[in-house]
Amino acid sequence: MRGLSSALLLVLIACPSAPPPPPPDAGPIALPCSEAADCAEGERCSENGQCEAIPPCSEDSECARYEYCSRHEQVCRTRDGFGNECEEDAECGLSRFCALGLCRDASEGLPCARRADCPVGQDCDQVHFYCIPSVGCDLAELFPETACEPGENCHPVSGRCQRDGAAECTEETQVQDCAPGEFCYEGSCVQCVSDENCGPGLRCNHRSGFCESENICRRDEDCDDPENQYCDLITRMCLPRPDPCTSDLHCSFAERCDVITGLCEPIEGPCRDDIHEENDSFASATPLIFETDQLRMDHLTLCPDDDDFYAVFLNRGDRLEAQLTDLRDGARIDVYLVAPDGISTLRYVPGPPRGSAGFDFVAGSDAFYYIKVAHLQGNTPYAMELRVGPGQPCEDDGLEPNNDREEPRSLQAGQQGGLSLCQFDVDYYAVSLAAGEALEYTARFNAQQGDLDLRLINSDDQVLMVSRNIGTDEERLYHRAAGPEDLLIEVRTADRQSMTYNHDLVIHGPFLCEPDADEANDSPEEAAVINPDQGARQGLSLCAGDVDWYRIGLAAGQRLYATTHFEASELNVDVRFYDRTGTTAIGAHWGLGGLHEAVYQADEQTQVLARVHSADDGLGLYRLDFQVDPAFHCRPDPAEPNNNPETAAPLPFDQNFVGGACDGDDDWFRLDVNQGDRVRILLQFHAVDGDLDLGLRSTDRTTLITSSEDVGSQEEIIHRFPVTGTYYLRVYSIDTHPRARYILSAERL
Repeated sequence: MRGLSSALLLVLIACPSAPPPPPPDAGPIALPCSEAADCAEGERCSENGQCEAIPPCSEDSECARYEYCSRHEQVCRTRDGFGNECEEDAECGLSRFCALGLCRDASEGLPCARRADCPVGQDCDQVHFYCIPSVGCDLAELFPETACEPGENCHPVSGRCQRDGAAECTEETQVQDCAPGEFCYEGSCVQCVSDENCGPGLRCNHRSGFCESENICRRDEDCDDPENQYCDLITRMCLPRPDPCTSDLHCSFAERCDVITGLCEPIEGPCRDDIHEENDSFASATPLIFETDQLRMDHLTLCPDDDDFYAVFLNRGDRLEAQLTDLRDGARIDVYLVAPDGISTLRYVPGPPRGSAGFDFVAGSDAFYYIKVAHLQGNTPYAMELRVGPGQPCEDDGLEPNNDREEPRSLQAGQQGGLSLCQFDVDYYAVSLAAGEALEYTARFNAQQGDLDLRLINSDDQVLMVSRNIGTDEERLYHRAAGPEDLLIEVRTADRQSMTYNHDLVIHGPFLCEPDADEANDSPEEAAVINPDQGARQGLSLCAGDVDWYRIGLAAGQRLYATTHFEASELNVDVRFYDRTGTTAIGAHWGLGGLHEAVYQADEQTQVLARVHSADDGLGLYRLDFQVDPAFHCRPDPAEPNNNPETAAPLPFDQNFVGGACDGDDDWFRLDVNQGDRVRILLQFHAVDGDLDLGLRSTDRTTLITSSEDVGSQEEIIHRFPVTGTYYLRVYSIDTHPRARYILSAERL
């Protein structure tokens, strides 16, 4: 029995009971992730670091701020150039900042003040002022770093920044509002909405609404065959992709094969590290020890993909002078002085021929400061000379502390001088306005000492206005409150220089619309008769529904200009010329910011009517100037005949050429450049005389590299030339026959 019981017990132990029922299906297990590549097809990496199914969508508002709704797939996709790594700088850590949802290393960034400072395909971050990928401006409310620069606005069709005053229209007014060859589409003047609207050899750029050469590209996807072509960001041309190399045998004698990129690269010989390596970051910066007030460092070297960092301790008031020397011809080297936070650039100076590769700085606090030396190409030997001596530190003014939005200084109307901004100091002033009151704030300073920028911010943290002029001694804000408002005025240095300034605050009372001296001139029959020799007419007013008419007599051949000046934040004063009956518009007109202008040239003795009205139904004051000039006669300019590439006239650097464009005449110029030259080409003219355009062609005279066909009084091209040679400029017009003087210039940057 005992044996049977034992056997039975073993059987009971060996035979398990019936398995338990499986748990209810909880669905797929969410996998951890750090980026979309960690997830399966049809999934994305969520903000909490887990893979999740991409939700369906029908419009962009259903997606995250860094995503858009793919109309074809009906799912949310990440926007090109964006990410979900961060929303604030604090999420990125020391020496890094957040832009387009991605953390970026400030030590690797290129400082900028404006778009022109950045390479092709990049814009200037309007928050941190480093170059970042160009993604357009239509998301500026979510990503303020993508906002347009002062004097620009975001084009509603293309999502790109355009100059203020660019034509807006309706279908009913497109004949008056748009240039010849343009039509009104969704509120903007465009040349095309499809390739059928463009001529032979041109295609429609659907984002800008303008026709352009079939060869122009902005990224590889713009090319007809992206698998076999790539977009050269220097020339903006689609070029055949070279066959990738796999060994040095596939390259020329003076090249080697980079098997990672598949590209042949020049051989410069081995680059030997200097004795201070590895000093390739802020953390490993070489400390500079001064035994006297001077220090010279010889036999320094920058190798490919190598930046050198140095740390120097300065006491408040110490003056540091640094200069790179022993640079070889053609070295592309940049010098930065970085603040103790490892993020903020205090000084940025390029090397020759673009700059001096040296700087002068006075410390505002006891701390370690960093010198960063970077280069753009090849092995670069250099030396560095430094000097430390006494300097004059920046002293706080009597209004500190007011460098935080949470503790601004309350500001009353009046003038105040002796104010100062020290290094990264920002001054905030609080101003309250009653309904209808207007704020006029002016900051004055010495432009040779530095540059100031202003911003006006409301209680919802929205930027209402920016003043960011260049090369002037004054910045100004003007704003009228529709209702009671609490506002902040932000004053900061544009170039991180310590500087002093004075400011003036004027509070204007509510605008009471009263008849001006020329009333009643609300119809052509009651137009005020004007003698242009009497000068500007001040204190004119536009009230609700008001239209002002003026009558001027002209002799045959005379040209008449009418210009309105006004506060652009209050109203938009438009001026146009009409025939003597007031029924037919004549002449040309244009507007930019707080200025509108019209022009008309009389073929015979006549009377002309000028019509002035508020284009946006705003109320306010304006000034009106009339000027009568002799006619501009089309005569050959000093460069004629230069009507084709074969007869192109030379354009020297740093000289202004004064020419004339008449009756469909194209003017051609040739420009001799060296490899790597970054050149700014500027065409200035009077837009009311006709719109001129500017094109840059390659050394073969036929390939269009880039063009500028903006609306306004100037065209600008900034281009880095890949090879030495003679390039060609064409001054032309897609407008009807212009009759305009112009100034053409070229300068190396």
